[in-house]
Amino acid sequence: MRTLRGVIGFALGLGLWVALTPGYNGLLSRAAQSTIRMFESPDITTLRLKGREVLVFARDAGSRANRPGIPLYDLTFNVVLLTTLFASNRRWFETRNVVGFILSLLLLMSSHLFALIAYVQDVYASGLAGPRQVSPAARSLWSYAVYFYRLVGQFAIPLILWWGFTPPADRPTRSKRGLQVAG
Repeated sequence: MRTLRGVIGFALGLGLWVALTPGYNGLLSRAAQSTIRMFESPDITTLRLKGREVLVFARDAGSRANRPGIPLYDLTFNVVLLTTLFASNRRWFETRNVVGFILSLLLLMSSHLFALIAYVQDVYASGLAGPRQVSPAARSLWSYAVYFYRLVGQFAIPLILWWGFTPPADRPTRSKRGLQVAG
């Protein structure tokens, strides 16, 4: 039964992700641009949505500079994982599960914002959007932040959110026979 709920949750999550991605990508790129500009003086960064990626325009780079793109579907597909995990819970539509899912979704959205900002800063640090004075420490910081998100964060964040917001009765437990899951 849990497997069937998981498959249905995967289908729902995939449908949700595909249907809402275009609007969400616009919202995410505007929020990232606004956040980046809060720390710039003068405003240099412009993020433009082109299909399923964000192009980074740096005003100080000149008109012939590269316009690197950041694929947003790589950043946001973990919504499908989060939906699948919450759908695998025994009590799908119990208020506690629904509220936990919504809160998790909001926190996941904030992780998407921070990931996009890290990607943009990594583009700048690597010199792909034009010449920029960046210290070796900052270059390493942004590169490691992107690598961490791609290799660990994009999978771990939904898992941690699910674990934190799932009612205790639905959490897997350890017994002498191995990992046991209620339901």
